[in-house]
Amino acid sequence: MKILFNSDIFHCPPTGIHRYARELVKKLSQDPDITLMFISGVAQDQNRIYELLDEIFEEEIANEPVRYKLNGESTDIDPWHYTGKLYRTHRDYVRFRKTGAKLKREVYRLLAKLETKRNQGRDFRFAIEPGEGLYFSPFSHPGKQEDAIRGIPRAEVVYDMTPILHPEFLSKEHRFKEYIENYEVCDLLFSISENTKHDLLKVSDKVDPEKIRVVPLAASERFRPIDDEELMRKTKEKYKIPADARYIICVATILPHKNQNRVIEAWQKIKAKHADKNIRLVFGGGKGWDEPYMKAFNSLCDADDTVEHLGFVDDEDLPVLYAGSEFTAYPSFYEGFGLPILEAFRCGKFCITSNNSSIPEVTGDEVPLINPESVDEIAALMDRLLNEPAYLKSLEAKALERAKLFSWDRVAQDTIDGFKNLLEAKKREAG
Repeated sequence: MKILFNSDIFHCPPTGIHRYARELVKKLSQDPDITLMFISGVAQDQNRIYELLDEIFEEEIANEPVRYKLNGESTDIDPWHYTGKLYRTHRDYVRFRKTGAKLKREVYRLLAKLETKRNQGRDFRFAIEPGEGLYFSPFSHPGKQEDAIRGIPRAEVVYDMTPILHPEFLSKEHRFKEYIENYEVCDLLFSISENTKHDLLKVSDKVDPEKIRVVPLAASERFRPIDDEELMRKTKEKYKIPADARYIICVATILPHKNQNRVIEAWQKIKAKHADKNIRLVFGGGKGWDEPYMKAFNSLCDADDTVEHLGFVDDEDLPVLYAGSEFTAYPSFYEGFGLPILEAFRCGKFCITSNNSSIPEVTGDEVPLINPESVDEIAALMDRLLNEPAYLKSLEAKALERAKLFSWDRVAQDTIDGFKNLLEAKKREAG
């Protein structure tokens, strides 16, 4: 089975969707029946393109030309004459990686500068025969790749309906209606939660419910309990957290629907009670698009010497910061899934989070949830967790057990099963 994997997401900062795509790629590459081909319409320096997959596979990958069909004839394509980028991994990739052998023809990479008009005139398409492969995007619609994938079944991932259900949380320039139109013509949609499926069907009556397959996410195996004191010390030093300080952490891009400002307001209500505990409230996450919200956030941080904004946190440091915290906070107003909650759970840490959207699907019903609009509710739960170590410990145990229900092996297998079912259906349609 050949899969044309849209790799545009790998050009973005490693937020939740990026981590989802990265983990899925690793799992798909290990399946002996799958040939992965990476395609992208995002312009990038060719060396940076090489680095992206090196980071994913943690291995040097050799550049080789790939053969395609132009007007039905097999033709060698100069890799630097097209705007799309494509990499290809063969089924022996994992075997060669494990043995340490030099990769020769097991991984193909092609950075191309698509000259769209010329390619359309030459009927440029990928050499995938009916029933043998499909196009898969973990992030965006095909865009410039549309002509190159004509006739190939399309599968995509749906994360949430935030831009339509909560437009106040996003910039005015967001063009999400194009995504909805794209979902309506896809052959298969993977929804990351039952709530997202429900929301999609609510905003579009043209999406066939039978084409939606719910596959909940999982956190990377890198997220785990960590008790390495030296690693903790170095990570705290890197982010300028005092070595002797305890901390509560909230990780998310600084945006209105992530609700960081209410977390600060809640902390200010209770911090005096815990002044002797040397506790700080720290936020990890890059700057969002909403300037007034960002300004208010910065003002709240600047006015309180127990509150710190760490800025964007490197992916490898997240498990350490989660594991070293007292607990985490993620009182979002709306989530398609809520991956940071599950990441904290895998690290053995409880997360103060909301009672809305898909979040209860992640947390289960054995842990307390809060109304994200209520500063008092957030403050009351923070206060109880800091006052009652035994209660917090019980919640940590429940969180760790809950996290075990989500695995990347299951995500990959459910995704592969969806691919196979789609291709089998297409074969039956073709007779």
